[in-house]
Amino acid sequence: MSFPVLEHGCWCTQVVCLGDSLTRGNLSADWVGDLRLRLSAARGATVVNAGTNMHCAHNARLCLDRVLDCRPSHVVVLIGTNDLKAEQSSFESVVYRLLNSLPEKPSLATFELELLELRERLLANGVQVALASPPVLGEDITSPANRRAAEYAAVVRRVAAGGRGGCLYLPLFERTLLALPTMPAGAAYDGLRFLTWLWATCLRRPGDSMEQMQEDRQLTVTVDLVHLGPTGGAMLAEMAHAFVTAPPRPACRRQY
Repeated sequence: MSFPVLEHGCWCTQVVCLGDSLTRGNLSADWVGDLRLRLSAARGATVVNAGTNMHCAHNARLCLDRVLDCRPSHVVVLIGTNDLKAEQSSFESVVYRLLNSLPEKPSLATFELELLELRERLLANGVQVALASPPVLGEDITSPANRRAAEYAAVVRRVAAGGRGGCLYLPLFERTLLALPTMPAGAAYDGLRFLTWLWATCLRRPGDSMEQMQEDRQLTVTVDLVHLGPTGGAMLAEMAHAFVTAPPRPACRRQY
């Protein structure tokens, strides 16, 4: 049967959000949970969180069998932050290769190839696809990390545009970049500072809010220079909700 038209314009029964720890939401703002709440008025609409901490684009592609087992109508993909981080540090590159059994060092070129294969597999199965660009890495808009992040965003935008109308680009990098202060500049990405703040986030007390952590660390859209804070998470949830509730493109409708 076909996916039914649900209330409030929601055309889906199953949304899968695929990605890394920014999607998993235990170290980052839970934008998937936010999306689930936004869709709660649509009877029958479900949202599956397929985010896995530490994953790179290669790992996300290898998860596609399990994603497709969910019989999704829509898939939102947010991947690439760890590929980008691996390029910034030889140590992180080794860590990601060992933990994720990667066949080669992550790079912009391998990221694009993995994303292309991921897009084609999903479109071939009649899924409507949204590709979100990785957000800023650190909060200094002029830093080398964010200049490279802009190149990752350009790749995601190009891959989405090549999806024959069945793929939408979600400009998370651009949205988070615009939210950052310019004078004075925000904190640049620093691996040691990130790990220190990440550890503190893991040890936070139940009553500690991400908003308070951001304020204490003088951050705007991230909670630790990498993971999304409440503002960044809300940006993505808003874009994902608009994607899911839009009428489906005719080429993506399918029958089971």
